[in-house]
Amino acid sequence: MCESDETPLAKLDHRIRRKLTEFRDPNAYPEEEECHVCLERGKFRRCCSRYYCRPCYYKSNACPGCKTLNHRSGVNIKTQRPSKTAVLATWGVSFSVLFLIAALIAIVMANYVTKPTTFWGHTCAGWFPSCKKVVCIDFVGDLSNGMPTAYQFCKVDTSENKVIGSSCIFDPELYRWSNESLGFDLCAQQYSNTTELLSQSLNKQGVYIFEDNFDHWTNESDYKSVLMKSAKWQRMENGKASDVCGVNDVHRPYELEHGEFDSTRKNSSLVFSGVMDRYAETMDLDMRHGGLVEFYLKLAPIVENELATECKTSFEGKVSLNYSIDGGFNWQPIRTYTSWQYRNDHFSLVEENLPKDACTKSTRFRWEQSLFDPQRDFWSIDDVRVFSFFDPAYYTSILYDTNREARAETVHQQQCEYDTEQCAFFPNALDGLEFRIRTVDLYITICLVMLLGQKFFQDLHHWRSNAPQICESNDDRSENLAIPLKTEFRYAKCRRWQMFAVATLCAPLCIMTGYLCWHVARWWKTFYSSSAPSAFYIFVSLSVDFLVVRYLGITVFQFWPFYVETRVEIDATNEDELLLLDTCVIPLIDIGMLEMFPKRFFWSLFVVTCFSGFPLSLSLIFIKSLQLPHEDYAIVMHILGMSMLLRSILGPAWAVEVYLSLNAICCFSPVQRDKLGMSFSRPSVAHTTSYTILISLLLALVFFVMSFREHLNGYNTVIFFLCAVFVGVITGSMLGLLRGLPIVPRISLTTWPDDGYSFSHSRKRKQPHFWSIFLAGGTNSCELYILSVEEMDLFRSLLRGDNVGPK
Repeated sequence: MCESDETPLAKLDHRIRRKLTEFRDPNAYPEEEECHVCLERGKFRRCCSRYYCRPCYYKSNACPGCKTLNHRSGVNIKTQRPSKTAVLATWGVSFSVLFLIAALIAIVMANYVTKPTTFWGHTCAGWFPSCKKVVCIDFVGDLSNGMPTAYQFCKVDTSENKVIGSSCIFDPELYRWSNESLGFDLCAQQYSNTTELLSQSLNKQGVYIFEDNFDHWTNESDYKSVLMKSAKWQRMENGKASDVCGVNDVHRPYELEHGEFDSTRKNSSLVFSGVMDRYAETMDLDMRHGGLVEFYLKLAPIVENELATECKTSFEGKVSLNYSIDGGFNWQPIRTYTSWQYRNDHFSLVEENLPKDACTKSTRFRWEQSLFDPQRDFWSIDDVRVFSFFDPAYYTSILYDTNREARAETVHQQQCEYDTEQCAFFPNALDGLEFRIRTVDLYITICLVMLLGQKFFQDLHHWRSNAPQICESNDDRSENLAIPLKTEFRYAKCRRWQMFAVATLCAPLCIMTGYLCWHVARWWKTFYSSSAPSAFYIFVSLSVDFLVVRYLGITVFQFWPFYVETRVEIDATNEDELLLLDTCVIPLIDIGMLEMFPKRFFWSLFVVTCFSGFPLSLSLIFIKSLQLPHEDYAIVMHILGMSMLLRSILGPAWAVEVYLSLNAICCFSPVQRDKLGMSFSRPSVAHTTSYTILISLLLALVFFVMSFREHLNGYNTVIFFLCAVFVGVITGSMLGLLRGLPIVPRISLTTWPDDGYSFSHSRKRKQPHFWSIFLAGGTNSCELYILSVEEMDLFRSLLRGDNVGPK
C-alpha cells in the first residue's frame, strides 16, 4: 500500500478548508480534491490516501494508485478452495446424516410392524412393547361364550375360573389413571410367553377351571376348609395341607401382581400318608374341548436317618393320575409315576394332555396311591391346575365378532370417561373425571406459546434498535456515468400465475376450515354437543395457519388483498453500493454466489412453498374429528405435531428451508462440495458440535436414569453413551455446516417457472442465545435470494458491479 506524504496536521488542515469551501459554495471544491486521473471531483480513498472519482476508482477493480483490490460486488470476489480434509469431513457428515435418517425411519417402521396385537384386536402402545405383564382375569359364565369382554382381576375367595396370560398396555393413560385396572389386554397367541404361561401352551387359549396351591386351608386336615374357590375337591382321603415334605416354592407372576393371593397364604403342599386309602378326587369339570393337567409331584426321598424326618421314604408306592366320565364309577388311567423317577428332594413339574375319551362336559380327575407301605411311601402334590380349552371355532364365530364389538364399545366408553388420548371424541362427552389436555391440544398450545414468544422478542428487538440510516453522498452529478446512481426495478409479474399459486396455497386451508365448521355445526345439533372440537383451538389453529398462508402469499407470490408492492432498488450514491429490497438493505460487497438455476428448481420451490403453507394445526383437529382408531392415526398425528414445532422454529417457509438443507447435504458436484468444505472450515462448527455433544450426553443421562438403567449392564451402558456422543457429533456438525450455507429462503415467485438467477447474502441476525447455538435454520446468517424483475439483464450486471464508467 502506498504511503501518503502528508502529515496528520496537513490532513486536518485540508479537511477544515474543504468544509469551509463547501459552506461558502457547495458547487465549488478545492483543487486537492480533484481525481488524480480525470481531474473531476473525487473522494478520499483510504487505501492510498488519495482522491479518485467513482468511475476511475472502480474501472479495473483495483485502486489506480496502489493497485489494491476494490470489488464493488461480492460476486466478483474469488473464494478460497477448502482443504481436502474439510471436503472429506463433509462427505462423512452427509453419509452419517443420511444413515441416521434411514435408521430413524427403519426404527419407526420396525416398531410399527412388530407391535404385538391383543386378543380383542388392540395394538400394544410404546416403543417396541412386549407382553411381559402377567395377569389373572376372573372368568364368569360358560366356556362356550369365550373370553370375557370385561376384565376383573382374580381373587382367592371369589374366582372360580381363571384366565391367566401375558398382557400388554394399549392405552397408557387409561392404565395409569385407573390405577392399573384398565387399559390392558391379553396378548394374542403368537406374542405370548409360552415358557411360563400354561394358558398359551400348544397355541390354544382357555380357562383354568381348577387350581389349588394348598396355601389357603384354614384346617389342614379338611379339604372343605379351603378358601380358594377354584379348588373344587369332591373327596379326599389321608391328605392334609402341610409342609412336612416341603413345598413347591414357586410364586406365579400374577400372584405377585395381585396382593389378594398373599393375604392368607401359608406355604403348604398336599401330603398323603396313613393307612387304608390315599387319594384326592376333583369335581366334574367341563373338558369338552380338551385341555391338560398340571401339577408338581414329589415322592419322599431316601434319607440316612428315617426316624429323624416326618416325610417317610417312598420305596414301592406308585402314584397314578386317572380320569372318570361317569361320576367316578369307572376310572381310566392317564399315567403312573414310579418312585424311582420322582423320588427327589424337590418337586417335579408334570403336564399331561387330556386323552380324547376324556374330553367331555363332566370329567373328573383322581390322584391315587393304590399300593403302599402304611408306615412309609409318603408323597405330596402342589400347585395343581386343570386347563380347559376354548372352542377352536370360537375365534371365527359370529359370537366372537359380537363380543369384540361389545368389548371395543366398553373400552371406548372407559377411555372417554377418563378423557384419554384414544377417546374418539373431543372434550369429555360423558360424565367422568376432570378435563385433561390431549396431544393434539398440547401441540397447538406449544406452538402458540413459541409464536407469541418469538413475536415478543421481535417487537422488543425492534423497539431497542434504530432504523437503518443510508448516508448519501453530496456527489449527485452522474452525467459522466453510463447509468444513474439510483436504479429502480419492478418485479416481473404474471397475474394468472399469481392467482394459480395463491389458489393452490389456500385450497387446503379452505377445505379444512369448511369441513371443521360443518363438523362443529353437526355435533352441536346432537346430544353430544361437547364432543365437537373446541372452538378455541379451532380459532387458534385457523389463525396460525392463516397467518402462515398470508405471509407466503405476500412475500413469495406477492398477491394478496390490499398488498402494496415492494421496491427493488440499487443505490450507488453511497460509498458502499446498496441493494434495497423493501426495508432490507444489502451492501453489494456482501452479495455472493450469483448463479443460474433451472426451471425444475423453480417448480420444486413452488411445491415446497405450498407444502409450507399446508394447514398443519387444522389438520391435527381434522384427523382427530374423523374418529379413527388411535393406532391408525397416531403416527400421522405425531408427524404433523413435529412439523408444527419445526414450523414454529424455522418460520413460515420451513419446508423450503428443510428442502434447501437436504439439497445442500445430498449434493455430489465438486463445486457444491467445495462450498460445504468452506462452511465446515469455519470455527463456529467446532463450537456448535461441542455444545450439541454436551446436550446429547445430558439427554442420554436423563433417559438412562428414568428408563434404561434397569435394562442395561456395564457394557451396554458404554455403548449407549457412545451412541449418544456419535449422534451429538453428527447433529452438531450438520447444524454448524448448515449455518454457513444459503438455506434461509428469501424468494419471490411472481411469474411462470423459468430459468433464473439466485444470489446469497450473509448477515448477522439477532436471535436468543439458545437458538443461536443449536438451531441452524433459525439463526442462519446466509440467505438465498430469488426474484424476477423486468430488466433482469441490467439487474444482474449491476449485482456484478458492471456498467459503471465514463460515457
